[in-house]
Amino acid sequence: MDSGFGNARLTYGITPPKISYSEEKRRDTAALQSARIAALPVDALVVYDLQDESSRTDAKRPFPFLQAIDPLTYAYEYLGGVAQPKIVYRSVSGMTRETLVAWLGRLHELGGAAVLVGAPSQSQAVSLRLTDAYRARLEEAAGVPLGGVLIAERHESRGGEDERVLKKVEHGCSFFISQA
Repeated sequence: MDSGFGNARLTYGITPPKISYSEEKRRDTAALQSARIAALPVDALVVYDLQDESSRTDAKRPFPFLQAIDPLTYAYEYLGGVAQPKIVYRSVSGMTRETLVAWLGRLHELGGAAVLVGAPSQSQAVSLRLTDAYRARLEEAAGVPLGGVLIAERHESRGGEDERVLKKVEHGCSFFISQA
């Protein structure tokens, strides 16, 4: 990662509050999370972008998908007092190139890093493919540190995760977040 992230090795990840939360509940949640993060020996904060993944499987979900507030907004407007650098996930499948470039520009101004993710399944209609998002970042916002997702279970079940990681490096990813 770039110098703003130093030698970040241990991260702590959170999800933003639900969009249905009142402003007061959002602020209360942010205060609790900020206090928890301040007490942890972590190098960076990861703020996830939740997306409806029901298209990935026919299995019934244990709970319904509920839209969360924008992770960039949450990271910097609600968790502004958190001292650690912020890595913000963004699902790009519903974005246009222009909205992604604007989002990356804002993230760059705030000093954050991005992890861009694509659609949860190949059957989902998309406005912007992940490879096109990577290209837009290289062409329009190369100063934004870019990370990728590494899923060990995907390698076990389908193979080729090592090749996907190498392709992501070619697309500009300089760090990876492993998730189970």
